[in-house]
Amino acid sequence: MASRGLHHLTAIVGSAACTVDFYTRVLGLGLVKRTVSFADPGSHHLYFRVGIDRAEPLLTFLVWTGVAPCRRGCGEAERILFWTGAGALDWWRDRLAGEGADPETASLPDGTPVLHFDDPDGVPGGIVALPGSAAGPPAPGIPAQHALGGVLGVALAVRDAAGLVALLHDVLAHDVLALRDTGCRDGLFQLSAADAPGGTVLLRGAGRAPRGRQGRGTIARVAFRAADAGEQDAMVRRLRARHGIPATDPRDDHYYRTVSFREPGGLLLDIATEGPGLTRDEAEGALGRSLRLPPHLEERRREIAAILPPLPGEAAARAAGIRTSRAAIVQSARLPRSLSCAPPTMGKQDMTTITTKDGTEIYYKDWGTGRPILFSHGWPLSADMWDAQMLFFAEAGYRAVAFDRRGFGRSGQPWGGYDYDTMADDIAALVDALGLRDIVLVGFSMGGGDVTRYIARHGSGRVAKLALISAVTPIFGKTADHDGPDKAFFDGLRAGIVKDRAQFLDDFNPIFYGTNKGTTVSQGVFKQTLQIALMASIKATVACATAFAETDFRPDMLKIDVPTLVVHGDADQVVPFESTGKLAAEMIRGATLKVYPGAPHATATTHAGRLNADLLAFIEG
Repeated sequence: MASRGLHHLTAIVGSAACTVDFYTRVLGLGLVKRTVSFADPGSHHLYFRVGIDRAEPLLTFLVWTGVAPCRRGCGEAERILFWTGAGALDWWRDRLAGEGADPETASLPDGTPVLHFDDPDGVPGGIVALPGSAAGPPAPGIPAQHALGGVLGVALAVRDAAGLVALLHDVLAHDVLALRDTGCRDGLFQLSAADAPGGTVLLRGAGRAPRGRQGRGTIARVAFRAADAGEQDAMVRRLRARHGIPATDPRDDHYYRTVSFREPGGLLLDIATEGPGLTRDEAEGALGRSLRLPPHLEERRREIAAILPPLPGEAAARAAGIRTSRAAIVQSARLPRSLSCAPPTMGKQDMTTITTKDGTEIYYKDWGTGRPILFSHGWPLSADMWDAQMLFFAEAGYRAVAFDRRGFGRSGQPWGGYDYDTMADDIAALVDALGLRDIVLVGFSMGGGDVTRYIARHGSGRVAKLALISAVTPIFGKTADHDGPDKAFFDGLRAGIVKDRAQFLDDFNPIFYGTNKGTTVSQGVFKQTLQIALMASIKATVACATAFAETDFRPDMLKIDVPTLVVHGDADQVVPFESTGKLAAEMIRGATLKVYPGAPHATATTHAGRLNADLLAFIEG
């Protein structure tokens, strides 16, 4: 297997103008792609590269105006490393100091000097002078002997550095070059993928240090390179077979195919293919000169172009109806930092996580604008189970928000807090952070308990309506006065998870979707469900099974004082209608009950069209 270095690194910034200024004028990189975030087309996604070598790693930046600053911590990339020729660091120290980038001298584990700095948005960088290396490609305003040669690699702060060393060696052919004893767990490793561009990885063992929080200045994505889909698939198989790590289904990111996985300490990593490449939609000589959009966004070009903040030199060109050249962008990027690169004014927070009072990161998606609808997912899934509803309501003029429960999906994986009181408090923290009011709460299965307990603990002051879909409320397990699944059933469920979680969940799919009773879903749905479920921690999977088995929500039902819709399939084999949904509708004052004949548990997928229509009618009624 060939050694593979970085494909790209993606950071979050608050100003497109300052980013173009710093990376083109100050560092001498080329702007090679101007596109948008596919999930949020109203924001820039800018691609930069040193020189013209297609094998050179890309630096990409998501521009989220108004995003709050990040918090540094464990489980994230902590520095982008560039390289230059020997003897150039003094020149770069003076240049960066003059730009207010606060350069500081440090060294790699093997003793090589490195100059640390921060860009205007706080994205950490470093320049390494490699002995015996020639200067990089020429760049405007930078003497040829001092030009950056490319991206050397990335520094990561992780829970278990030694474990990630083994994974990188096995899957990406990285070898340890040096190790420094820092007094912390595992020390500081320096790895290299031979001569692969972007092949240096620094791993710092951070032990139990608090996790970082995404925001302005975060290096949010670290993507390693695969030559093509075949090599990427082989890496995914090796991850699962040798390390027990599942990866997501391949995602079409237009310029490359991406899969994602979490290493044992929880750091999210990507593997991206070399193709189709940046020349998929513009010629090599024209890269970065005009806004490029994927086919599904082309019909919205005029709308998107009108709301994107102009890049340096672009405002006048827009007015004149001409296209800006790369040279014009670099020339006009000479912006006074004191005026143009100050932290942006806070507006809506577009960062993708919030941190709860016990330090747990909660991941969320926030799509569209308008009246907010907050979706709480079922066990053992994530916010992705709501994609059909999120897309429908965002396009219908609503603000659709879905989150990954603690321990599931992309959220943090703490040891504790898997009780409904804590999970309701997590919802309250998210509601407060996003400033949500007049909310429609929608809870599926286990998530029905989350949203119900939220109202019971925090009141309905911010809640307009409530929808319970195939929910475990008001009580799921068997008690002296309720006939539900008994303790032996839940003991068997937990034992099956502990023994062979992947097989247990795979066997659960036909019951969940009702395909054993005639409902039809694709094999792709089964695969996606298993992959989402395996992103959760096994601790959370087991603990939450106990939570929904033993929690009695009947007192909570009496505190619900907003219009409520209860939707349940009468063929639900997971959460039987007669002992849950039917009882909930009877207990909640004025509740509307809709029973779907023959429907299984997973109505959000199997009956997505009908559910969307019923939710819309309920919300607008």
